[in-house]
Amino acid sequence: GFMEDCGEPDDGTLISVSPTAENETSENQEWSFLSRESIVSLKDNPLLAILDLGCTRSMASKLALDNFMKAARPLGYKFEFFPTTAHFSFANSETAKVSTSVRVWFPTTPPIYADICVLDQGNVPILLSLHQMKNLGTKLDLNPKGIYITCEALGLRNSRALQTASQHVVVDLRWFH
Repeated sequence: GFMEDCGEPDDGTLISVSPTAENETSENQEWSFLSRESIVSLKDNPLLAILDLGCTRSMASKLALDNFMKAARPLGYKFEFFPTTAHFSFANSETAKVSTSVRVWFPTTPPIYADICVLDQGNVPILLSLHQMKNLGTKLDLNPKGIYITCEALGLRNSRALQTASQHVVVDLRWFH
């Protein structure tokens, strides 16, 4: 898993920012603590992963992983598929059986990896599980002014979290280098 220190984020290739008009309405007062720069689009950034405290195993749809692999291969990431057995239940009462996982090898020294279960159906983005966040040593500071992440493996030290328009907290997997 993610156990080693991986260096600093590459601020030059961070993200494309995609605020929505909805975020600017008076109906969304809870957004007042978010700056425009902290809102990102998963569709436009296949290297983003959601930090999902309710997720017991890291997972993603085949579509999301295909897009991630296409964007990550040129950066030196390697991928290794292997059989697995998992059964997931989702908040919408749907279930899914998984028979394949992918081991994502990050371009780090020493090498580190993450195992992600592959969902054959749907368009679930990459979800980093609670277990994976614990392995990373992730610390979240949630307060009225924002969400801040400290994670030595990602080179983040009390850094303002990136969020989607739906308020999911995300990390950019390019930060592993």
